Amino acid sequence: MVGVLLVVVVVVMVVKLMVEVVVLEEELLVEGLGELLVKVVVGEESQIGCLALELQQLEWHTLDSSY
Repeated sequence: MVGVLLVVVVVVMVVKLMVEVVVLEEELLVEGLGELLVKVVVGEESQIGCLALELQQLEWHTLDSSY
């Protein structure tokens, strides 16, 4: 049950990050700041990658403890 809750929390965090990127992307495109946009998106993707890795480790830990 705790594992499911953790998965839901992480998914919500990732979706919030993606929404922030999309909103930021629209604002920056209006202002014409393409280079800054690329830097921000790359930064957010690395954060999402870290979250995915943490989630994977949590899943392994949860699977190990369930046996």
